[in-house]
Amino acid sequence: MKFPYFLILVLTIGVLKGNAQYHTSDNHIPTSTVYVFTEKLPIRYEPKLNAPIGGFVNFGDPLFIVTHEDIEDTITKAVTRWYKVTTGPLTGYVLASNITAKPIITSDNSKLFLQGTTQENNEILIIKWMKGDSVHQYHTSLTGYKFTPSLLDNQGLAEIKNIIILSYTPIATLTEEGKTYLIWNGETVSLLANTSKLSDVQLYYLDEKLLFPSDPEGSSGKLILTKEECILKDEQTNHWIQTTEHIEFDWNEWKDKLPLTY
Repeated sequence: MKFPYFLILVLTIGVLKGNAQYHTSDNHIPTSTVYVFTEKLPIRYEPKLNAPIGGFVNFGDPLFIVTHEDIEDTITKAVTRWYKVTTGPLTGYVLASNITAKPIITSDNSKLFLQGTTQENNEILIIKWMKGDSVHQYHTSLTGYKFTPSLLDNQGLAEIKNIIILSYTPIATLTEEGKTYLIWNGETVSLLANTSKLSDVQLYYLDEKLLFPSDPEGSSGKLILTKEECILKDEQTNHWIQTTEHIEFDWNEWKDKLPLTY
C-alpha cells in the first residue's frame, strides 16, 4: 500500500512502555541513558573522527549522556552532532548516529533496538538485535512523523511472539494517523501491513483498519483488512460517494506471503 506523504524529520523510538513517543535522534537529553547502535563503537577523546580513542563499547551497551556538541565541517559546512558520554571508567565522544534510545523488550525477553534515518524524503526505520555473537537488522520505509509505538502480544496469530504497531501523524494532515504493523517471531522482524487514516473536511475521507483474531470484530485464524472511503461529489447537495472494502486473509495461508495488501 502506497502513502502520499513525505517525512522531513529524523526520528528515533523512545522507551516502549505504554505510549512512549518518538523523539529526534539528535535530541537525547543530558543525564539520560542511551544504547550503542553499532557492533563496536569507539569512545573518542574529542568530537572528531580522527581523535584518539580511549576505548570501545559494544552493541547494546548503555551510555550515560553528559552533553552534546554540534561540529561544523570546515569544507562542506555540514553539522554533525556528537555526544559526550560516560560508561564505567570511560568518558569521551560518540556520533549521534551510533546511539539510540531504550529497546523494545518483547515477550520472549529479546531486546530490539530501533532508530530512524531519513533518505530521499522517506523515513527508514532500522531495527537491530543480537542473536548469538552477531547483530541482525531489519529496515522498513515509513512516511510521517511524531511516531508513537506500542507493543502487543500475538493477538491470536500462531507462531508469533509480538505485534509492534508504529502509529504516526502524516505530514499532509498533522491530525490523522497511519499505522505500520510489524511482527516479531523470536528470530526476525517482518512487515505485516500498513494502514492509513486521512480526512479533508468536505472533500475526502479514508479510514483503513486491520483486525486481528483476538479483536471483538475479528475472526478466528484470520486477519481482516477494511477500508472505508468517501468522496464529496456535489458541494451544493452535500452528496457523498462511499465505498467499502473488506478482505479476509487466512493466517495459515498468508503468514509466508506478507505483507497484506488490498
